Amino acid sequence: MKKLVGIGLAAAISFGALSGCSLLGEKANGFVLYGTEDQVQQITDKNKKEVKEKDFYKMKLTTLEDKKVLVMNKTTGEELVKKELLSKVDKKDDTTPLDKLPAVTAEQGVLFAKDKVENATIDGAKLKYEGNTIIGSGRAYADMFAIVDDATYGNVKGEEKSVGVLKFDKDPSKEFPGYNGVEASQLVKIKK
Repeated sequence: MKKLVGIGLAAAISFGALSGCSLLGEKANGFVLYGTEDQVQQITDKNKKEVKEKDFYKMKLTTLEDKKVLVMNKTTGEELVKKELLSKVDKKDDTTPLDKLPAVTAEQGVLFAKDKVENATIDGAKLKYEGNTIIGSGRAYADMFAIVDDATYGNVKGEEKSVGVLKFDKDPSKEFPGYNGVEASQLVKIKK
């Protein structure tokens, strides 16, 4: 009986130790915040002691086929790829970070959406559908994401938004108070 209790206790301790490790899945070390420049900056300032790194990106929110599209320029898209924040979704809903952006030229940008969209254009910018790709590990804030050439981005009409990428030394999900002051937020795993 003592052996059985000892084995059970050892198993419980082992499971407890393993569940805190990254062996059972990578823990988030950052947030992506979506909103106005003031909203994102206020939340960042409020939590500046916990923030290890911060980057802010300008994007435009517009619509295509009655769905919200978050449009970014090529430079921003490349930055998100470096941080492994743009992820391709497969048929089993598993995500894999993109290792490079699809071709983005002055003539044609790319569109990421869950469902295929043919002959898409936003304010004269042609977009080629490049599959189901998301920011982080879930679709938040917008139904689709578009990436256009830096010069073309200036011609896109839409509401300018700020997207803040905040990196922490540890999982911020419990210690990051007050992130609800933005339009949307999501926990992410940031590389770099």
